[in-house]
Amino acid sequence: MPARAERIYLYPDSHFDRLSEPGHILEFPSWWDRREFFSRFKSREVDCSNPVDQISAFLLFVDDAFAFDKECVERSAIKLGAIPSHIHNKQAEFMDLLRRSKWMIVESYEWG
Repeated sequence: MPARAERIYLYPDSHFDRLSEPGHILEFPSWWDRREFFSRFKSREVDCSNPVDQISAFLLFVDDAFAFDKECVERSAIKLGAIPSHIHNKQAEFMDLLRRSKWMIVESYEWG
Protein backbone atom coordinates (compact mmCIF):
# COMPACT_ATOMS: atom_id res chain seq x y z
CA MET A 1 0.00 0.00 0.00
CA PRO A 2 1.45 3.39 -0.96
CA ALA A 3 2.31 6.04 1.63
CA ARG A 4 1.10 9.62 1.28
CA ALA A 5 2.11 12.92 2.89
CA GLU A 6 1.82 16.65 2.35
CA ARG A 7 4.26 19.48 2.98
CA ILE A 8 3.76 23.22 2.93
CA TYR A 9 6.33 25.62 1.52
CA LEU A 10 5.93 29.26 2.54
CA TYR A 11 7.66 31.90 0.46
CA PRO A 12 8.31 35.33 1.97
CA ASP A 13 7.06 38.61 0.63
CA SER A 14 10.42 39.71 -0.77
CA HIS A 15 11.33 43.03 -2.27
CA PHE A 16 14.35 43.77 -4.43
CA ASP A 17 15.49 46.63 -2.19
CA ARG A 18 15.83 44.57 1.00
CA LEU A 19 16.90 41.15 2.10
CA SER A 20 13.98 38.81 2.49
CA GLU A 21 13.28 36.30 5.20
CA PRO A 22 13.98 32.64 4.50
CA GLY A 23 11.25 30.38 3.26
CA HIS A 24 9.74 27.75 5.53
CA ILE A 25 8.85 24.09 5.07
CA LEU A 26 6.09 22.73 7.33
CA GLU A 27 3.95 19.66 7.69
CA PHE A 28 0.34 19.96 6.55
CA PRO A 29 -1.57 21.48 9.50
CA SER A 30 -3.28 18.77 11.57
CA TRP A 31 -6.38 20.95 12.06
CA TRP A 32 -6.92 21.39 8.30
CA ASP A 33 -9.51 19.20 6.59
CA ARG A 34 -7.46 17.37 3.93
CA ARG A 35 -10.45 16.20 1.91
CA GLU A 36 -11.91 19.73 1.81
CA PHE A 37 -8.52 21.22 0.90
CA PHE A 38 -8.03 18.96 -2.13
CA SER A 39 -11.62 19.42 -3.23
CA ARG A 40 -11.60 23.20 -2.90
CA PHE A 41 -8.23 23.82 -4.53
CA LYS A 42 -8.39 21.13 -7.26
CA SER A 43 -8.21 23.82 -9.95
CA ARG A 44 -4.82 24.94 -8.55
CA GLU A 45 -3.25 21.50 -8.85
CA VAL A 46 -0.16 20.95 -10.97
CA ASP A 47 0.87 17.35 -11.66
CA CYS A 48 4.61 16.94 -10.99
CA SER A 49 4.64 13.14 -11.09
CA ASN A 50 7.36 10.93 -12.45
CA PRO A 51 7.41 7.18 -13.23
CA VAL A 52 8.15 6.30 -9.60
CA ASP A 53 6.23 8.81 -7.46
CA GLN A 54 2.87 10.59 -7.61
CA ILE A 55 3.49 14.27 -6.80
CA SER A 56 1.13 17.24 -7.02
CA ALA A 57 1.63 20.89 -6.13
CA PHE A 58 -1.05 23.42 -5.23
CA LEU A 59 -0.19 27.13 -5.50
CA LEU A 60 -2.12 29.45 -3.18
CA PHE A 61 -2.02 33.09 -2.25
CA VAL A 62 -1.60 33.65 1.48
CA ASP A 63 -5.11 35.15 1.61
CA ASP A 64 -6.50 31.78 0.43
CA ALA A 65 -4.61 30.02 3.22
CA PHE A 66 -5.85 32.51 5.85
CA ALA A 67 -9.47 32.00 4.81
CA PHE A 68 -9.16 28.21 4.70
CA ASP A 69 -7.39 28.13 8.06
CA LYS A 70 -10.10 30.27 9.66
CA GLU A 71 -12.81 27.90 8.41
CA CYS A 72 -10.96 24.82 9.67
CA VAL A 73 -10.32 26.36 13.10
CA GLU A 74 -13.98 27.37 13.42
CA ARG A 75 -15.15 23.87 12.42
CA SER A 76 -12.73 22.28 14.90
CA ALA A 77 -13.92 24.57 17.69
CA ILE A 78 -17.54 23.64 16.97
CA LYS A 79 -16.72 19.92 16.80
CA LEU A 80 -14.43 19.80 19.85
CA GLY A 81 -15.95 22.59 21.93
CA ALA A 82 -12.51 24.16 22.33
CA ILE A 83 -9.21 23.92 20.48
CA PRO A 84 -6.57 22.02 22.53
CA SER A 85 -3.76 24.34 23.67
CA HIS A 86 -1.01 22.50 21.74
CA ILE A 87 -3.03 22.88 18.50
CA HIS A 88 -3.83 26.50 19.32
CA ASN A 89 -0.09 27.25 19.78
CA LYS A 90 0.83 25.54 16.50
CA GLN A 91 -1.95 27.43 14.71
CA ALA A 92 -0.68 30.76 16.11
CA GLU A 93 2.87 29.98 14.91
CA PHE A 94 1.50 29.02 11.49
CA MET A 95 -0.46 32.31 11.28
CA ASP A 96 2.69 34.27 12.16
CA LEU A 97 4.63 32.58 9.34
CA LEU A 98 1.73 33.13 6.92
CA ARG A 99 1.65 36.87 7.73
CA ARG A 100 5.28 37.14 6.66
CA SER A 101 4.72 35.18 3.44
CA LYS A 102 3.29 35.93 0.03
CA TRP A 103 2.92 32.49 -1.55
CA MET A 104 2.19 29.03 -0.31
CA ILE A 105 2.78 25.78 -2.16
CA VAL A 106 1.29 22.57 -0.84
CA GLU A 107 3.13 19.50 -2.11
CA SER A 108 1.23 16.23 -1.97
CA TYR A 109 3.31 13.14 -2.64
CA GLU A 110 2.75 9.44 -2.69
CA TRP A 111 5.33 6.70 -2.87
CA GLY A 112 5.33 3.04 -2.37
